[in-house]
Amino acid sequence: MMARGAGVATGFGGLVTEDDRTAPARGLSILFLTYNRSDLLKVAVDTIRPAAAQLKVPSEIVISDDASAPPHRQAISAIGADQVLWGSANAGLSHNHNKGIRGCRYAYILSLQDDWEFVGDAGTLAAAMAILDSDAEIGVVNLMPPTLPIPRSERRLGDGTAYTVFENDGLPRKRGSGHRPYTDRPHIKRRRFAADIGDYDEASPMTEAELDFQRRVACQSRWKVAHLHGPTPFVHLGAERTFNPAHHRAQRLERQYAIPVIGPAYRLVRNGARSVRSVVQRLLGR
Repeated sequence: MMARGAGVATGFGGLVTEDDRTAPARGLSILFLTYNRSDLLKVAVDTIRPAAAQLKVPSEIVISDDASAPPHRQAISAIGADQVLWGSANAGLSHNHNKGIRGCRYAYILSLQDDWEFVGDAGTLAAAMAILDSDAEIGVVNLMPPTLPIPRSERRLGDGTAYTVFENDGLPRKRGSGHRPYTDRPHIKRRRFAADIGDYDEASPMTEAELDFQRRVACQSRWKVAHLHGPTPFVHLGAERTFNPAHHRAQRLERQYAIPVIGPAYRLVRNGARSVRSVVQRLLGR
């Protein structure tokens, strides 16, 4: 019997693990998560559709909608996606993500929200899939660079394609966004990875569910997260229209920091308190 992680050549031009033999067909599901931003969604879909059509594997456009208002639902219907997964009630981003993943047909899933304009080309998507084909340790290929330094190593494919592989920290304690490699920013992942890590926690607030998912990725040893080198293939369109409470909290803090005299003092005290908390957590092993 072949050892887990060993590979055999496939007609897709890469490697496939024993576990993948019963997986869905090789191809790319492009999954958009949306809610009441059909104008941004149309830009996002229209900019990536030509690149998807140039791939040498099957692809599909999947839209998972979290019960948008009727005018947005009408606009979404007119986009012409291969699948639209409608929500009967607004259930939050975690539910919308889980619903969308279950609805995808293909072995690889490009997961992103509705406010990312694609400015790359088909070669970028193909290179990310080639990493997944050839490196059985990689479960996710990030298409955006990390926001903070994370322990890493560098690898190359046979054709010279360079990519970074991040280390899982294995720490069960909570860490802030950006301190771990998994991110909800645009990335291509295996369906097998999504199944192994499990669903987003639908009972938790969005930010907490994302941090919990990052923790679960960091505390397992089967899969690692990679980042494809090269120009950034996406531009963020919707920062000012986000539903993410963490983003709005950060905006409020920046406004507070901008208050003369009081703001800089508050920033200094707050950063000091966070540093002390981090030290205490490390000492307690959290």
